[in-house]
Amino acid sequence: MVEQFWKLFPEFMEKLESISDSKQTKVILHFLKNLSDNNQYTDTIKGIADKTGISYGTVKHTMYALLDKDIIRLTRHASNVYFWNPNLLMKGPAITKLKLVAEYEALDKSKRIRSRNK
Repeated sequence: MVEQFWKLFPEFMEKLESISDSKQTKVILHFLKNLSDNNQYTDTIKGIADKTGISYGTVKHTMYALLDKDIIRLTRHASNVYFWNPNLLMKGPAITKLKLVAEYEALDKSKRIRSRNK
């Protein structure tokens, strides 16, 4: 069995400092606790708000801040699959980093979250 680990790179903490208040930190921690082995998380803004108890507006603001800082990228609008930048944070064995970085870099940096009213 391959040992799993988390690796946080210094740039992650620097980028995170510029966007986090306590409610945003709670949203980010929710993501980290539920991040898959392929550095992805799937949920809607409303789903995240419901699970964290944080308002829809705060979750949406947090998501846009993470996108703007290139901490995450959106893989597909319809299913709300978020891919965490493996150059900043990754979960899993070291051998998978190259694969994750290649997948992440292939994503369109300009994809945005579709806004929906509550």
